[in-house]
Amino acid sequence: MIKKRFFLAQLEKYLFQIGLIILIVFLIPYWSGYSGATFLIHDSLNGNIVFNEILINSGKILGKSTDSIDGFMGGVDRGVLRSKFSILLWLQFLLGGEWSYRILIVVVHLTAYFSMNIWLKRCVEYLGEDNRMIRIFISLLFGLLPFWPHAGIAIAGMPLLFYSFSSFCFTTLGK
Repeated sequence: MIKKRFFLAQLEKYLFQIGLIILIVFLIPYWSGYSGATFLIHDSLNGNIVFNEILINSGKILGKSTDSIDGFMGGVDRGVLRSKFSILLWLQFLLGGEWSYRILIVVVHLTAYFSMNIWLKRCVEYLGEDNRMIRIFISLLFGLLPFWPHAGIAIAGMPLLFYSFSSFCFTTLGK
């Protein structure tokens, strides 16, 4: 019995590492600085990055929300643009547009993989049946989805939200 548990724990560890390696191989073109890496354009490269650049170049990142920022639409108030507490804005300020976008992609995909794995592990604990290979495969598929990076971990972090709700609900149902 103890050997079986040890074997299953080792198997889960190896499967998790294999899934992580596959995800890292998928993300290597973004992280390595390969200039031919493709980016999903959606509305981020012609919208959010440009708005952040205009804000950064104006020098009013920490300005009041009523400060006028010239550069598009005849000047707009600072309050219209991204918050001064935005991690995305500060990443772009410190690293530039391309590298901040690359880092966002990596962080979002890794968050998706880890959060889905944690949540499915919680669901399996509640249901009592555990197929480690299917759980890690589903986590890997969720981590490989094409997320919109400028949304941050809003979608990729949903399994973490479900995990926190399920920890409350599963303990409440068990009493």
